[in-house]
Amino acid sequence: MARRKRYKPHAQQAAAPIAEKQWVSGYDGANISLRRGDVFIDLDTRRELDSFSRQELMRRVRWLYINVGFVRGIVRNGAALVGWMCPQARTKDKDYDKAAEKRFAKRTNRAENFDRSGKFNFRTAQKMLQCAAKKDGYILTVLTTNESGTAPAVAFYEAHQLANPEKPVGRWVDGVKLAPRSDRHLAYGLRGEDGKVTIVPATSVIYFGSFDSCGHHHAISPLAHAVNHAIDITEIRADTKHAIKTAGLIGMKRTRQKGEKPTKSRMGLPGAIGAVSNGTGTKEKRFETREIWSGGQVAELDEGEDIGILHDSRPHPNGMAFQDELYRDIAAGYGVQLEAIYKLGRMTGPGTRFLMETMGRWISGEQEMLAEWGLKVWLYFTAWDLVHGELAYPKAGHDWMEVEMMPQRDLTIDRSKDGRQLMEELDRGMGTWADWHRRVTGRAWDDEVEQRVKEVAYAKAMCAEHGLAYAEVFPPRAGAAAVETTAPEEPEEEEKEQP
Repeated sequence: MARRKRYKPHAQQAAAPIAEKQWVSGYDGANISLRRGDVFIDLDTRRELDSFSRQELMRRVRWLYINVGFVRGIVRNGAALVGWMCPQARTKDKDYDKAAEKRFAKRTNRAENFDRSGKFNFRTAQKMLQCAAKKDGYILTVLTTNESGTAPAVAFYEAHQLANPEKPVGRWVDGVKLAPRSDRHLAYGLRGEDGKVTIVPATSVIYFGSFDSCGHHHAISPLAHAVNHAIDITEIRADTKHAIKTAGLIGMKRTRQKGEKPTKSRMGLPGAIGAVSNGTGTKEKRFETREIWSGGQVAELDEGEDIGILHDSRPHPNGMAFQDELYRDIAAGYGVQLEAIYKLGRMTGPGTRFLMETMGRWISGEQEMLAEWGLKVWLYFTAWDLVHGELAYPKAGHDWMEVEMMPQRDLTIDRSKDGRQLMEELDRGMGTWADWHRRVTGRAWDDEVEQRVKEVAYAKAMCAEHGLAYAEVFPPRAGAAAVETTAPEEPEEEEKEQP
């Protein structure tokens, strides 16, 4: 019985003649094509992002960030759109909440108190974290103490500082100690300036980065797909700029009819250096005599000569449109619309509003990772103060870990229109103060309501002191009825029984 011919995988039959290659799939995308190049990818995602790929992508993206304005802009503008987040205690013990927030602000508002290197405070660190994660894929925040060990602090380590220890114990990959089965991060190796690697447990580190795959040991930069496009755009623009500069040196040309010869020599541009014989058989360089024209001067031409102006059409509109497509591909892989970070002027009103809605989804996703980082920092600093007696515990029945991360206010292209819509929703009972303050002010609603009540109470007391009605000093807005206020009823005196 004849043996059945066994199918050879792609890697094994790549060197075989074309006639011997087999076409075995009904999906044309899975077959070998003579019209396009081969595609290779390791299906095991644990080996997909190897050490070489991670470091080389990191190196190239950093170069692009330093030298290419578009890449720098997409990183920094994306971080600016996400903004920063601020913690608000939510234990329902008002005294504790205010004390905890005040204590946290005192610890983190100044860079010298928050960051061990003294470069970032709690808010500026959040922008730095986002930029670093977009460039390198991730960044580490180590929960530590200040130099004297008397107060909590953080220390930041960039992706290139991770390294395996000299004598690793257990499974180490790219500076990360992994659990045997789950690949969970157990510890990190951090290389200092002296070259020594310090092992820090993962419980003391906040890994800030967005993973693309459950098999990856590290997060990868969202600009990994953009490396080749960005380098190509940079080279095209550099070559085009050089061509424009070169063409600017030669603005006109001389032409003459066939057979005509000039009566005097034409030696090109003024000021050039030419090689001239000195009569001894060698040549020396000297400035040659040039014909220089000034403004308004009439050119003297020979018989049959004419002057033509050189017109340079670079950069060509087709080339610029092609570059826009490359920009759009980079922005799409990054996760944002191109118009949100580049050439917004082309958008119409409805298109801009739709763009703002889609960007709102992207911003919300980015803020989730930022909120998790801020929550861990809050818990670390607050726990330190509770343990060391710098902060009193909340009353019984209240959880000190209850906290909410408040983002900056939402972006809008028409704040007055959106504000009127939110006010109408509030009047009809379809909105909440919490949603209003989150979107409009970016602050905690209960703090704002409490402050508002205090202000109104003070204003009413001042009006009563001067004999004025509240509506006289603070009239209602147009179209709204005045709020009627009544003085509290005095308690009736009890009638005394007649003897």
